[in-house]
Amino acid sequence: MSDIIKQYESYVMPTYGRQPVVFVRGNGCYLYNEEGVAYLDFTAGLSINNLGHCHPAVVRAAQAQLSELIHTCNLYYTKPGGELAKLISDASLGGKVFFANSGAEANECAIKLARKYGYDTSGTGKNGSASGVNEKYRIITLEHGFHGRTMATLTATAQPAKQEPFKPLLPGFTYVPANDIDALTAAVDDNVCAIMLEPVQGEGGVHPLKKEFLEAARELATKHKALLIFDEVQTGLGRTGKLFAYEHSGVKPDVMTLAKSLAGALPIGATVAAPAYSDVLTPGMHATTFGGGPVPCAAGIAVMNELTAPGFLESVETKGDFMRSLLEKLKSDGLVTEVRGAGLMLAVDLPEPKAASVVTQALASKIILNNTSEKTIRFLPPLVVEEGMIEAVVEFLQTALSV
Repeated sequence: MSDIIKQYESYVMPTYGRQPVVFVRGNGCYLYNEEGVAYLDFTAGLSINNLGHCHPAVVRAAQAQLSELIHTCNLYYTKPGGELAKLISDASLGGKVFFANSGAEANECAIKLARKYGYDTSGTGKNGSASGVNEKYRIITLEHGFHGRTMATLTATAQPAKQEPFKPLLPGFTYVPANDIDALTAAVDDNVCAIMLEPVQGEGGVHPLKKEFLEAARELATKHKALLIFDEVQTGLGRTGKLFAYEHSGVKPDVMTLAKSLAGALPIGATVAAPAYSDVLTPGMHATTFGGGPVPCAAGIAVMNELTAPGFLESVETKGDFMRSLLEKLKSDGLVTEVRGAGLMLAVDLPEPKAASVVTQALASKIILNNTSEKTIRFLPPLVVEEGMIEAVVEFLQTALSV
């Protein structure tokens, strides 16, 4: 056993089911172990390394910033934070950005923003109310969604197995089935301050929400003066072939959250609010020590420039269509029962519960895969993946599933 693995077992809390491999270097679509053996990475750090490992433009930007200014507290201004916020705003909702350190923190901010919005619009905050209690506080989320592991975002994550050990949870959350317009309509009333959802449910097994469901959510949010929040922590930043997944449906949220690949693997999260909601949170209401630091923001600028370069997103769609066509052949051969997703965010369901076994076989074959359940394998390759790499992974799957 590697000494590094032994150290983890002795000194690191056992909160992850780690695979028995130590990686020491990354380049493009490959990770390398202690012996220098290359592994083809089709998880991209769970959609964090969207530009591949150690992308040169990201490394240059981070190194340059490291030599100038690493951190100062948020009582002052720094150049990279304002530049990255403008790039995100101009490319999306046109409002303002709050920077955090992770997707969970970005979603935590969105939840607080929604509660504060409800506090204001119910009359509790600005004008006062007879009861003195904010009644517009409920938040609707979807079954099998995933929004993080803080207490608020865990409550928003409607997965009982993840919630059970940590009850009681935050009050005021209602869960409805994905793509069930009737259930959503029945759940939303004037006491709802937000509808929060992922355009494609990632940890839930890569389940895209239907356009008509997203449209219904938009209509209900507008009717009941609630915020529509899209969690694009995994789906955003080119993963689905668009810069943001909401572009596929044309349904625009009021608030959007980003993280994962935004800084090319450095820790960052962003909550983006449309202009009408950009000033709901005022000084002293929300903060984070490291959020919007110069180094991750400098890296984020490099990421945004790469993603918006001519032809980049079109190449993601092309490669996603190519991979999907190969996976559909596995379905026609009876090796998988369903193929779904968008762009390079794809999944297959297996006829038998052996996804974990396939992931283990893949690692032995120097391919890194991920399963979200015993029947679902998820594919999140770097967006710079080549067609030959896609063919190699699908060929492995065909062999492994034919046994």
